[in-house]
Amino acid sequence: MTEPSSAPGSNGAKTAALVLQDRRRREPSVSAPACSVLPGGGWEQWRRVQPKAEPDEFRVTIRVIPLLLAQGLWSVFVVCMHLVTGWKLHNSSIIHPLLVGVLGLLLAFRTNQAYERHWSCGKTLAELQKVLQTMLRYAAHLSRDDWEIYSCIVRHLIAFPIALKQHLKRSRDPEEYMRILEYTEIEDVVRTGRPHTLILSSLSMLIRPLRHRDDGEGKSLALWSQMDNCITQLQTISCNLDLVVQLPLPASYTVHTSRFIRLWIGTLPFVLLGFIKPVLVPVIVLLVAWALYSTEELAQIMEEPFGDETAGGAVKGGGSPEDWGAMGRKAGAKGWEDGRTNVPMPP
Repeated sequence: MTEPSSAPGSNGAKTAALVLQDRRRREPSVSAPACSVLPGGGWEQWRRVQPKAEPDEFRVTIRVIPLLLAQGLWSVFVVCMHLVTGWKLHNSSIIHPLLVGVLGLLLAFRTNQAYERHWSCGKTLAELQKVLQTMLRYAAHLSRDDWEIYSCIVRHLIAFPIALKQHLKRSRDPEEYMRILEYTEIEDVVRTGRPHTLILSSLSMLIRPLRHRDDGEGKSLALWSQMDNCITQLQTISCNLDLVVQLPLPASYTVHTSRFIRLWIGTLPFVLLGFIKPVLVPVIVLLVAWALYSTEELAQIMEEPFGDETAGGAVKGGGSPEDWGAMGRKAGAKGWEDGRTNVPMPP
């Protein structure tokens, strides 16, 4: 850190620095949690919300291997039957190309809708980041006059995307709040069914004094209006993301497309026997099946931008509010032992 300049224009900066230092010396219990939620302490939590993508993260090819094996064995059976008996399907070269046009329309529409859901979530998350940073900038005006409220607002702003992520992924992990929230806050968050909504309500109550603190000049009222507008935008963003999770694409359309692909690939060996050597039929069928099944699998992945972790046991410690409260007390106790919270542990 560099020393403050002695120029005349630096008096305000030196005064603000002295005020913050004096406030931290006089109120050590308030400064501890505040420092823990500054960008240096909360960056790891932000990275958990949106981890860096890896090439072929979902290993699409591995997921479609069972279908490829089934189609390969079927095509080998058709070829062997043709070589042994000489039988093949006649007049199939006309029907099959007609069906592939319908199949292409089904796959194109399904993939387009799935990508639209995925991309809309990406744009909404970018909007979420912008609103959080804007509200953090507004909250900085309170850091000089009311450090405790400012630190509490910052804690809630960092915890909000984590709570929203857990709600959308249908998971609960109180340990993600340990370096951010205090013991009582963790317990309240994990005991509620919609933690992100509770955080928004807490933010509304935290900024409420600004509305009644106006001295007639309108500064506090204007600050409250801007921060309340940010909370409204956060509520809208959470509702839009929740809509994507709660309203998936119709299951009947997905099942119809999947059956159509299996029917078309299953009849493909009969068509190929009339145009190419029988030994090449299984190879071509496998390549075509890999392309179509991988496209369908990618569509299924994209239509669930936040995944579906309920089947994989994403809820740690059970799903009842009592279990979540116990996890919150355990997380708070661990944070208290490590010195990351200023709230005394209850007996």
